[in-house]
Amino acid sequence: MKISDIYQEQVDFTHKGFSRKSIGRTLSELIAEDPNLFGGNFTTPIATLRQSALANNISAMSKYCEEIGFELAPHVKTHMSPQLAAEQMKFGAKYLTVATMWQARVFLEFGFKSIIIANEVSDISDLSEIAEINRDPLYEVICYVDSLAGAKLITDALANTPSGSIHLFIEIGYKNGRGGVRDLSELKALCETLVEIPGVIIRGVTGFEGNISGERTPEKIAEIESFCNLITDAASLVSDYVYRPELIVSAGGSGFFDVVVKVFNNFSSTTHRIRRILRSGGYISFDDGFYGRISPSAGNAPKFEAAIEVWGSVVSQAESGLTLLNFGKRDVGIDLDNPVPSRTAQNSKVSGSITKLNDQHAFLIGEPGAEMKVGDWVACGISHPCTTFDKWRIFPVLDEQDRVIDYIRTYF
Repeated sequence: MKISDIYQEQVDFTHKGFSRKSIGRTLSELIAEDPNLFGGNFTTPIATLRQSALANNISAMSKYCEEIGFELAPHVKTHMSPQLAAEQMKFGAKYLTVATMWQARVFLEFGFKSIIIANEVSDISDLSEIAEINRDPLYEVICYVDSLAGAKLITDALANTPSGSIHLFIEIGYKNGRGGVRDLSELKALCETLVEIPGVIIRGVTGFEGNISGERTPEKIAEIESFCNLITDAASLVSDYVYRPELIVSAGGSGFFDVVVKVFNNFSSTTHRIRRILRSGGYISFDDGFYGRISPSAGNAPKFEAAIEVWGSVVSQAESGLTLLNFGKRDVGIDLDNPVPSRTAQNSKVSGSITKLNDQHAFLIGEPGAEMKVGDWVACGISHPCTTFDKWRIFPVLDEQDRVIDYIRTYF
């Protein structure tokens, strides 16, 4: 499938946020009309993306990685959009990172060939599929392993796939975290088992530091540094089993990638060229909450801008100090923070705070700070983009005058 095919998709009654006026028309036709968001083609609730913020974030991360000598493998499970992934590759990304084989399949279908599955793959049919894909020298799919039990599954999959290969990162973890080897004394036995499996290619080591903390305090930074040092210690041990001239070390979400950079830049090898890869994902849209609080901002850190707005209409002002908007948990992620009201359709600043969400209602408490009446549109910033992207199939993309200049299709 080609990315250009997305624009021939017709809007129908299942597309949330589009009005009756848009039904039956293709995305390409709607773009040609150059409509304003508030011109009648859309209804609330609707989620939008700001083009200037997307462009800034993609470019800023690309320049940062180039300056520090890291490669970027953006975690595209954040947005699951081939269009956005293509822009990230255009700006120098070397791989796309996903979380599951199904997600990998989406991007493979659109012609992407270099993919990291940032997870242990435990289904033999998926492992066999990866081995089949890697038969083609133009493709490179890498997945994780952290146990002898996982190695056994890989053995079985490769037995069913003669001449196939599975490229692996050894994942390193921490107590009470997700996957990953906890005790480095286990690495030797795991690596010795893996290198005896025909078709296995160990590429390096990996880990994920982002869940260690939601706070940027000196104590938590030190804890994250310690974990990143564990990853590089593991890389030194695993290097004996990497039979290529390059050894990959990879980590880095969108919150503490600067810590990863600091530690990984101190790692070297006398036997291998080191490839350092960041897998940040949320940076592409950033947010007005979680990442806004914890992402690095000092020194040469890239300056990101929030790109997502979720729009709702005022449906009730039955009490003084209470404004109800017509979006809720079905429309916006609230796993970390509630949405942040920002502006009206007339670009008036909105005050107050959203203290509660029902399935289809947001409770805006306080004096909004703008002349607001039932029927008015209100935009809210979000926190943690992953759990907002997955609630929308199509995002209108806005310019600075709120004109719709593109559409981003997601595949969740």
